[in-house]
Amino acid sequence: MIRFPSILLFFAFLAAAPAAQEITSIIAKVNGKAITKHELRAQMIPHIHSLKLEYGEKNPRFIQEIKKLESKILEELINNKLIITELQQKGAQIPDNIVDQEISRIIRENYKGSESEFRKQLKEDGVRWADFRESQREKILIQAFKGDKFREVPEPTDADLKKEYRDYRKKTRDFSKDQIQYQKIYILKNHDTDPSINPATQSKLANTIYKKAVNGSNFSELAKKHSADAYAKEGGQWPLTSREDLHPNFAFFVMEYEPGQVTPILEDGRGYTICKVNKKILGPAKPFSKVKPLMKRRALEQKRNAKFKKWISTQRENAMVEVRLK
Repeated sequence: MIRFPSILLFFAFLAAAPAAQEITSIIAKVNGKAITKHELRAQMIPHIHSLKLEYGEKNPRFIQEIKKLESKILEELINNKLIITELQQKGAQIPDNIVDQEISRIIRENYKGSESEFRKQLKEDGVRWADFRESQREKILIQAFKGDKFREVPEPTDADLKKEYRDYRKKTRDFSKDQIQYQKIYILKNHDTDPSINPATQSKLANTIYKKAVNGSNFSELAKKHSADAYAKEGGQWPLTSREDLHPNFAFFVMEYEPGQVTPILEDGRGYTICKVNKKILGPAKPFSKVKPLMKRRALEQKRNAKFKKWISTQRENAMVEVRLK
């Protein structure tokens, strides 16, 4: 028997039938029940703003992360449909004030408390306020279900806590104190006096250099031979540089890579950039001792999620799932 925290749930008849949806807006079906683009967008919105802050909108990594987020949330929506059907049959529901509290938290943490900015984002993404509210209602209901059914898990080990801390530190550090030392190759798209140098030929050249770099060719020699960067004669070697001294979009891009890695080609209006990261110093974060209780909660949540994934995979084996999103 499913038990829920009484502060979250009460049982009532579900009065409203789902509104008719345009066929073109359906991106998946679970046992005949539709998942629409609006539902997907509504669940993505709280995350998009933080991704913009982390990567910058013009960073190629931002587009990659959006695609990953889209796939991840679609999987969650499919799983949620399987759970919601069962809970709705039992009449499980979430009070309006709990939904309001969650929306207030999202606005406070992601939009600096500005409801007008949040509503503007909803409008830009074509999501109605009422649809977003219902998406959060379902989300809270699912969280309550998981919290009850998958509560009992083994205590996390010290290794589990340290693993959580490494991820936490990376995401919550003082980014303004980051430093990086890298080598750079810059290939110009055009040359004032040589018409044979154009975006088509230079794009091919950049790709050739990139392949050589990732396959172990000497990056310094490649830079000396091909780069139009200010440090080309030094093998493209830039000094240790503060993140704040870099263009924000470039900083978001290059800081994502680890020492020894060659970045993908970054294109701008004038040319193509290829970097090799040699050293990276991350800004400080709260010490492990100060956040150990939080790391324990995070580790417990990870274990509950693993237990849930095992359970939901069994449910999906017996479900009819059709995905239309490309």
